[in-house]
Amino acid sequence: MKDSLERFVASSSDAMLKNSDGLREEVADTLGKLHERMFAELEKLKAATPPQAGWDGPEKP
Repeated sequence: MKDSLERFVASSSDAMLKNSDGLREEVADTLGKLHERMFAELEKLKAATPPQAGWDGPEKP
């Protein structure tokens, strides 16, 4: 019984590790896509926002 329980735990651990690698890649991919969309939306907002009176934009070096 102990032997079968140890095999079950070992196989479950291996499966979890394999799943965590796939999940890690999926999360990284999703965050990358979200990051791209966020900056695309930011650029749209910048383009649609008229300049504010008395402000010439960011300081230039």
